[in-house]
Amino acid sequence: MFSRGLREKLEQTTRALEAANERLEVLEELKSEFVCMASHELRSPLSSMKMGIATVAKEMVGPLNDEQKMMLEIAERNIDRLTKLTTDLLDLTKIEAGQLDLELDEQDIRELAEEVVESDSESAGDKGLLLEIASGSAPVVARCDRERLGQVLHNLVANAVNFTEEGAVSVTVDQAGDRAVVEVSDTGSGIDPTALESIFDKWSKAHSETPSERRGTGLGLAICKGIVEAHGGDISVESEQGAGSTFRFEVPVRGPDG
Repeated sequence: MFSRGLREKLEQTTRALEAANERLEVLEELKSEFVCMASHELRSPLSSMKMGIATVAKEMVGPLNDEQKMMLEIAERNIDRLTKLTTDLLDLTKIEAGQLDLELDEQDIRELAEEVVESDSESAGDKGLLLEIASGSAPVVARCDRERLGQVLHNLVANAVNFTEEGAVSVTVDQAGDRAVVEVSDTGSGIDPTALESIFDKWSKAHSETPSERRGTGLGLAICKGIVEAHGGDISVESEQGAGSTFRFEVPVRGPDG
């Protein structure tokens, strides 16, 4: 049996740990509130700045020389990056707090994938890449949040295009039992094996060697994971350096509670 002194010391340590844990929970809640508030507050001025730059860039307030146009383009790109960062931070904060609301409805995942491929085809074409739906045309219907799963698809396709220099990016949508299965494959350079385990972590360094303007916020795949898991699904990746990557996610066709 414990001596009285040892038991009292153990109880004191336990109370101290419980108090520390409570303080950490409060700090985590304050951090989440701050990120949400900051993200909301940044959106309006960023939107106003973008509108102002667009007005000037269209020479609606006077003619511009080539150097001025170039500077406005740089400013607009950086505003877009900041807007994406604030949106991603807000999404990730909701996911981590378990507050990601899903508007569930019957949706054709294949049709959704076709829309994403069509919207990203121009950026793929600019790089000389083939972007295609590589599976059949039969509907794959699942109870899901169309906007959120579209966000996942767009992020995976955009990443594949961004990190592929030649070849193709293909999307397949199929049904396996009671699960809708989506794969996005590319012929890019692949991912370092040491980075695969942490690639879905926020601020992942999987592409740390890539120029910053192409790396994104480092939150996209973490957000994809959170959205897919909120649907009761899972997401994974297979990659071989020099031979491309395949990102795969599955969601239950009857929804997260099905």
